Amino acid sequence: MKDDSIYNSIIVSLLIGIVIVVSTLVVARPDPERFTELYFDDHQKLDKYSYDGKHIFSFTIHNLEGKDIEYEYEIRVNGIVIEERKVFVKNEEKVDLVGDVKIAIPFDKAKIEVYLPQKNQEIHYWVKYTTHTWVD
Repeated sequence: MKDDSIYNSIIVSLLIGIVIVVSTLVVARPDPERFTELYFDDHQKLDKYSYDGKHIFSFTIHNLEGKDIEYEYEIRVNGIVIEERKVFVKNEEKVDLVGDVKIAIPFDKAKIEVYLPQKNQEIHYWVKYTTHTWVD
């Protein structure tokens, strides 16, 4: 009889412990992370060289902020804004965009970037001028 009361009190204590742990996990769950992904669609195929100064590239804005957002974005060459646009992206959706820049030739090296001012977020790549076409 004495052993039964010890086992019962251990079982009750364990059940109370399980309830406390589960309720703590439910209440103390951290908020999900909110962020925006900005990336070039095929970064390995971005032009590294240019003989005519023309560059066409594609990039994606993926909204994981928990709400719909109208993003402003800038396309820059060596820090100079070439194009400013806005695009509306629903929560948990993404939009694929195309950048088209023309750099005055000849040039030594150019930094081509996409910048989201409201997020202070950027992606970029470098291009060098060449006098002939490169074949991959």
